[in-house]
Amino acid sequence: MKLKSLFLLLLLFPLLSASCHDYSNQLIPISREEYEAAFKQCSTYNFIPDTMAVDSAVRYRLQRLLAATYGKDSDWVRYVWAGRNDGGCQYEMVFAGPTGELHNMVVDSAFHVVRADSSSRGSLPLEYHAYSRKGLYAGEWWCEEAGNPPLDIRFWKAEDGRFRCFAELRDSTLCFPHAWNFDGIDDIRQLMFWGDDNTLYLKCHRLIAPKDKKITYKGWWKHSKEPLYYKVRVKEQNDFKEWNKR
Repeated sequence: MKLKSLFLLLLLFPLLSASCHDYSNQLIPISREEYEAAFKQCSTYNFIPDTMAVDSAVRYRLQRLLAATYGKDSDWVRYVWAGRNDGGCQYEMVFAGPTGELHNMVVDSAFHVVRADSSSRGSLPLEYHAYSRKGLYAGEWWCEEAGNPPLDIRFWKAEDGRFRCFAELRDSTLCFPHAWNFDGIDDIRQLMFWGDDNTLYLKCHRLIAPKDKKITYKGWWKHSKEPLYYKVRVKEQNDFKEWNKR
């Protein structure tokens, strides 16, 4: 009888260990089918700005706000478009920065910028991002001219009138394809979105090491054609210290 109990315990131990393991902030490979099924619920968990809800009067106020935010440098930035988040009583304003890269700026109903840590102007990454209805913002931390750099995602949480950066996710073997391979933000939105239980879904590619060893910067490495699918349950990192937090 004791031998049977011991044998049963040995069988159950791996299952119990797996169920108790914390997979927070870890990339978990999933199937294409699971990813596409989760994407069907995208609008349930993510803010999708409605550009039709922004009339000329609101557009003018947002443009004025953008100019005021950048002050003497406002000649170097350009308003692109804006949309209103349903239920969020706020706007998302997309603009081009001094070097042409696109940024996102969240503005509340009183037309105040919801400033983000890591940015003196309050802007957030735009090309690859997802903004959950729970106030979590995930964005790929890179510049337009950086090629296809390895995965580097920052996480912010909207609280007390600002976005607080609380975690990051890096993987030197993965990357997103370049933004110019897509027709617009709606296509890019399929690469990163929030699901249930603060779970972020990612569609990315494996970086391929070049034969030319002189090409050391991974931003210029090629990537595999076949996409890879992942999910990660995001949780605040207790030891996270933002390098440029303001």
